Amino acid sequence: MLRSLKKFLAMGDESPAISPDPQPGAVSVTFDHSIITLHQPDGRSGSLKWDDIGSVTVAITAAEANDDVFWLLLSRDRARFLTVPLCAVGEREFLLAMQLRLHGFDNDAVITAMTSTITEHYVVWEAPVTH
Repeated sequence: MLRSLKKFLAMGDESPAISPDPQPGAVSVTFDHSIITLHQPDGRSGSLKWDDIGSVTVAITAAEANDDVFWLLLSRDRARFLTVPLCAVGEREFLLAMQLRLHGFDNDAVITAMTSTITEHYVVWEAPVTH
């Protein structure tokens, strides 16, 4: 499993610039060159601009089910966030886009998180500090 996860994470150069369309009745994550949008089955949505991302964390709330693993994107001002479930439609393309767009994205931390058996949070990327 670890070998296949490493191979998957190494595919970052194949990331699409724009994600697939959201799927009705499912949690979906879509993105384009400027914004990420999470679509809920009930029609609600939330967005965050790529340039506004301050950190990306993998949150493990129960290690036994993939729907208990989330990407947590926190804005630079820490006032806004998106929580993208690992099971969301478009999540694979989203991961590949993060690898390409977020310089310094820590694939090793993702592997550690995905193989964790405890409830934990793993920071996999932080925006550079600007003055």
